[in-house]
Amino acid sequence: MNPEQARREMEALFPGLETNEALQTAFRAHPGAERYLEDEPELGRSIPWVLVRCEIGGKTITGLVVSGTSARHGWNLEEAFVMFTTDVAASGAFVPVTHDTATVSVIGTVPGTNRNPGRPDAVTLLGQLAEITARWASDRRKTDAWGVWSRVHGQPAFPECFVEFHRGDEVTRGLVIAGALDAAGGWDFTRPVHLMIWPAREITLDPTQAEWKEVLHGDEVPQSRRG
Repeated sequence: MNPEQARREMEALFPGLETNEALQTAFRAHPGAERYLEDEPELGRSIPWVLVRCEIGGKTITGLVVSGTSARHGWNLEEAFVMFTTDVAASGAFVPVTHDTATVSVIGTVPGTNRNPGRPDAVTLLGQLAEITARWASDRRKTDAWGVWSRVHGQPAFPECFVEFHRGDEVTRGLVIAGALDAAGGWDFTRPVHLMIWPAREITLDPTQAEWKEVLHGDEVPQSRRG
């Protein structure tokens, strides 16, 4: 898959991707962004970029949620939140939103992309994640089964935990597409997980056999070493 194909797949998977990315850039350049990032340092990391459309006073405003009540896979939009938008001012503005004054709908969600900003292979990893996710999404049986399971267990609409396991010189990297959940609702890495690895092969792996692991996208799980 070439970069253009990967980009098209990303746009299909993440509605509003172009607008989302443009708003991310404008947000980071805005002098008021620092305060929000200090208050919520996981924004753009374990908290994804959520693009919303709000009907406020007869006007339609589109923006990124940058503050509010966080939930496991993003924000609790039933509570009050603040969005960043360029619809009000070209340089950007922060707009408080409450349900008694606005109608809110989600356009799309983009996973955080700066979990590993220091890795020189970060762009390559994102490309692999996009390709694996696209191949997973092309299998109707997998997506239908995941849809039922995710609604029952309160999981995101598609797999988003991209993890890397290390054992000696061997590195296994893949998207978690099945496994057991822990008490907090994340993947239980003390039990076998089923991975789709690049480019499109599936394996079942015992995480306890790895010397250490790193979650590249998705659930926030600290690195672990066997003692």
